[in-house]
Amino acid sequence: MDPSIRILHVDDEPSFGEFVADYLERLDDEFEVLTETSPEEGIQKLRNETAVDCVVSDYDMPATTGLDFLEAVRDDYPDLPFVLYTGKGSEEIAGEAISKGATDYLQKGKGTEQYEILANRVRNAVEQYQSTKEAEETRRRLQNLAESTPHCVWVFDSEWEELLFISGYEEVWDRPTAAIKEDPRDFLQGVHPDDREFVREAMEQMSNGEPVDIEYRIVRGDGETGWVWVQGEPVFDDGGSVKSVVGFTRDVTERKHREHLLERYEQIVENLPAAVFRTTHDGRFVSMNDETVAVFDADSRDELEDRKVTELYVDTADREQLLRRVRSEGSVSGYQVEMQTLSGDEMWVEVTMRATVEDGEEYLDGVLRDVTDRRERRERLERAETVIQNAQDALFLVDVDDEYEIERANPAFQERVGLSADELIGRTPEEVFEGERATRTEQKYEQCVYERETLEYEEESHVDGETTYWSTQITPITVDDTVETIVGATRDITDRKRRERRFEEQSERFDELATAVSHDLQTPLQAARGRAELALETEDMEHVERALDAIDRTDTLRESLVEVLRTQEVVRDTEPVDIEQIGREVQTSVQLPEEHSVRIQDAPDVEADPDALRRLFQNILSNTVEHGPPDTTVWIGGLDGGFFIEDDGPGIPEAERDKVFMPGYTTKGEGSGVGLASVRQIVSAHEWTIRVVDGRRGGARFEITDVERGE
Repeated sequence: MDPSIRILHVDDEPSFGEFVADYLERLDDEFEVLTETSPEEGIQKLRNETAVDCVVSDYDMPATTGLDFLEAVRDDYPDLPFVLYTGKGSEEIAGEAISKGATDYLQKGKGTEQYEILANRVRNAVEQYQSTKEAEETRRRLQNLAESTPHCVWVFDSEWEELLFISGYEEVWDRPTAAIKEDPRDFLQGVHPDDREFVREAMEQMSNGEPVDIEYRIVRGDGETGWVWVQGEPVFDDGGSVKSVVGFTRDVTERKHREHLLERYEQIVENLPAAVFRTTHDGRFVSMNDETVAVFDADSRDELEDRKVTELYVDTADREQLLRRVRSEGSVSGYQVEMQTLSGDEMWVEVTMRATVEDGEEYLDGVLRDVTDRRERRERLERAETVIQNAQDALFLVDVDDEYEIERANPAFQERVGLSADELIGRTPEEVFEGERATRTEQKYEQCVYERETLEYEEESHVDGETTYWSTQITPITVDDTVETIVGATRDITDRKRRERRFEEQSERFDELATAVSHDLQTPLQAARGRAELALETEDMEHVERALDAIDRTDTLRESLVEVLRTQEVVRDTEPVDIEQIGREVQTSVQLPEEHSVRIQDAPDVEADPDALRRLFQNILSNTVEHGPPDTTVWIGGLDGGFFIEDDGPGIPEAERDKVFMPGYTTKGEGSGVGLASVRQIVSAHEWTIRVVDGRRGGARFEITDVERGE
């Protein structure tokens, strides 16, 4: 057996030293004895021989004593076993030796049994030294380990009644170390109440000789809940009984939070209304959520795992472009591409994809959403937006929550109010319309919101001095039983209102005409009836002739009435008309006397119904012939915004000018009084204006304005 205990024996008698060495080595083959004859050489040997396990020294030596040698050894080797083996024994020397750190003291004897005692003393001292050294080394390594680890390292006795070692307790538990040193079970106060029984069972398990590997909650000193991971092992003595328990406690709160977040993430992924999946670099499915199965119309995940996502693109060029971008940029977001389901149905999807490398393998992580319906809605909205932007109706949105501010307004609405979109958006009725109209508008909005029904109303608008009429319809939009928006549509009804006004005016004139005709017809009819009765009574033919004259006057009135009624018809399609040509035609048809003269100069082309315009000229020229002298001259020409017809006859007195267009008005007893009334009907039907003024030569001048020039 190789020696395992090295002994340094120092004695000033070389022969004795060699004898002791030989004897000890024969007594125990684990001994190896080194001999020196002086303390100085002994110290040098210790410094050169690092593996000395025990020093045996004589006391009485020439240069110094064994106690001096002991002090020198203790300066450099405070724990090395040192046995003072001397022939000069006394209690005083023994006491001094022990006080200076000697491990043992033994007096030399005459028999060989003394060497056996020395061997036993040396072995016991070395074993104790080595045991202490190993324990210290173990403690040192444990301390180093504890100081270099974020864990709480601990050692308890088997009954958890004595704390043998602990490190990092305050860092993990946020509780004072002094408390657990005083009461080893104090750490249980830091265990979450719901987990304490579980921890007690684990402690009992280790006390019974079984290891544990558990996680549980703790409550830190600041009241925050954390998580710890504990691994513990029982330590057995030579008899197989548990003498202590050792282990570590590690703070795993962050990991538990990550695990919790991961669980939540997985739950979110599984419940997302979007397909979430991972594929290999060549497109084969690795993992997916249920929505992926649904989007691709698969029966199960297994069915998709047998396919490649790259096979499901409708256009391979789109697929390659997407993959190139992902690999070059690392990720792509919001890419829209056309794909197909396993059943062959085509769909538009929006893809977000990222390239990922794990354990040297390349993967593609994707999120895919079916946007077919959304694209169709967007296209419909775009078409609707185009319609809205180009609509002739003024369309707008009003925010109910913010004092009825305008949210949207199309160009027609902007034109209506004379403001741009930037000037309209965010403005209230008071800022847009002002005054009484603003108040009325806001009241309409309030009524719409309160009644939750569509409202229709009409209003006037005054922009740049022009009056227009509008019909507005507003409808409440309700979300979650709350009116949030008002949608409005306003239509220009100016033409309709003007037509209605013309119709009312024409109706009034027809009433006037009916009254006049009734009166005018009554007289000749009564005369004809009376003459007819006299003719029957007297058989005098003169009465018949006069009755016929009355009937002729009635027929003349009838013809005039028919002419007026014709002009009441809605003007048919208009076209550019040459006034000079119309004037020449009418001059011929009226059959003016030779003495009359018609002069036409600078007559414009106008937009009119040719037949209606022809009747207008006929009636005015006929009126001139009827009321003027035989040599009357008529002038026809253009003026700013229209044309005129003027004569040099007697004219129309200013007091009579407001009456000449009234049905039945005439200055001649045999006249019908409907000619100029017909003229006014024609002018009104064209939306023109007519007035009578003095002519430049003293006659009557008819000016027709608000006439659109022909192009």
